[in-house]
Amino acid sequence: MKQGFICTAAAIILCGSCLAVSDDLMRAFDKALSDPDISVCWDAAAPLWGRAQMEGFFANYKEPSNLLTLLVDRVLEKRIDIEDADRMVEKRFQSMQYFMDQIAFFEAVARTNVCFLKLADYLATENVIPLTNWTERAKLAREKDEALIAAGVIKRPIVIIGTYPRTPNRRALWDERDRITHCNNRVIYHRSRVADIFAKRMEEYLHSLNEEEAEAFCKRFIKRAGLTEAEEDLFFPERAKKKPKKQGIGAQQEEHIDDDISTPTPDVKEIEQEEPIPKEALEQLQGKRRCL
Repeated sequence: MKQGFICTAAAIILCGSCLAVSDDLMRAFDKALSDPDISVCWDAAAPLWGRAQMEGFFANYKEPSNLLTLLVDRVLEKRIDIEDADRMVEKRFQSMQYFMDQIAFFEAVARTNVCFLKLADYLATENVIPLTNWTERAKLAREKDEALIAAGVIKRPIVIIGTYPRTPNRRALWDERDRITHCNNRVIYHRSRVADIFAKRMEEYLHSLNEEEAEAFCKRFIKRAGLTEAEEDLFFPERAKKKPKKQGIGAQQEEHIDDDISTPTPDVKEIEQEEPIPKEALEQLQGKRRCL
């Protein structure tokens, strides 16, 4: 009787000690994930994963845990400024994908739609920058440059080398479009990686619903996350297989962007009327050589 009491007391003390350590580890994770910069969170949390595994946080990944809840809440509330010019943007995307891999490791993610709805909200904000009113802006930039040329502030470029605009307003618009395109390419790749990470868990969740409920959730997620058709197919591959195949090209064309931004001079007629290109320069551009 006395020996049994001692064993029970020892077990209670040991259990209490483990719980205390776990609480301490949770506080450490909470602190590591508190910084708004996800890359800083990555650096702070990286040493904690081995300790979490030793303390049994991953012993039962099929059931919800405090660590999973903490990861979902803290990670999916972060946002990445894609227009940030520093070199840390790539690391921020990698850090976010790293934490998402940790979240998707838990099968318990597919028990409810809580994580997926927070993921949809994250994707809705980490989206591409639209090139709105670009044709009008290109036309306005050209008009401003023509006004500068007419006023004698700048000279009209005579020889065109490449496609980069030589006049200030069109050059500034070109640089802006180039920056936006670079940012958008980053985001498109990141969103496809997120889809790859969560597609399996999303499929598991949909299998827990009936067909009508599953389709309703797919539509809700697509709208809430602002998915493109290609991203829909990545998140819901089984649903994509059921879509009717498109006939012909069938792809929607992107909004036409006025190529005038890459043309630093007006059209040929305007050049002939205002300041014709010297014949020698024109022949060199056409690959001809004058015989001397």
